[in-house]
Amino acid sequence: VRELTQLEQQAWGMCLRAAALRFWLSRLVTQQHQAEVMAQDPMTALVTTQKDPMEYFLKLVRHRETQY
Repeated sequence: VRELTQLEQQAWGMCLRAAALRFWLSRLVTQQHQAEVMAQDPMTALVTTQKDPMEYFLKLVRHRETQY
């Protein structure tokens, strides 16, 4: 495995923040629209696992505070 270049190391924190933001927003959307999904297609709602968005919000905050 090769070492990261300096440019890659500088971008790493931004990549982690972007990933945490993506998952946080995805979970928020699922949480907000769960009732709509249930009304439209109850079977889809039954197989959809709703996860806690705070997990990735806290990761986003931690990545914002950490220097990489």
